[in-house]
Amino acid sequence: MTPYSITTPEAANLLARPDVARLLKPFMRGPRTLSQVAQAQYMRVETLHYRVQQLRRAGLLRVVGEVPRRGRPLKLYEAVATAFVFSADLLSPEALQELSLGKAWLREFMEELERLTGADEQRTVQVSLNNAGALIWGTADELPERPEHPTAYFTQSAALYLTPAEAEELAAELDTLYQRYEGRSGPKRYGLILGLTPLSRPVD
Repeated sequence: MTPYSITTPEAANLLARPDVARLLKPFMRGPRTLSQVAQAQYMRVETLHYRVQQLRRAGLLRVVGEVPRRGRPLKLYEAVATAFVFSADLLSPEALQELSLGKAWLREFMEELERLTGADEQRTVQVSLNNAGALIWGTADELPERPEHPTAYFTQSAALYLTPAEAEELAAELDTLYQRYEGRSGPKRYGLILGLTPLSRPVD
């Protein structure tokens, strides 16, 4: 399928915003009413209506029919395509940076992680050398058990000492691991951030 070509900054900047673009997703699957989408997204119809009008003005969404009912009929909206493409030159510098660095997803990930792990309950911080001689920051407290929450896992390290070939191998392994689970259709959404980058700081 050939992607729909976007030529206006207005449309490009809306698609570059995950919080707005994901509201287009249900309409990319087929015609929907505002109430259907609002209910599925756990949001107010009035809030969705504002975004839908933005998407319509930008040429990303169109009215394709009506659902009869007592009183005024409900409009059926549908996305103009299921795939879009546009030049990065159409984006504002802020939108391009947000999109390329995944800042919006990172904010959502960290907000949810903090909510699930109760970062505000942490009372002790431990700084120590691990067996490899790397300096590690972490919590010396056990995180509270929260059986009502789904599994949350987070680790970070600036203490991987690799050759370029080893880093390439690790990146490939991480990509393979992600692809193993991508496309599954479980009942709960999870966020995953995988990142590996060389650091300019010298080996200490």
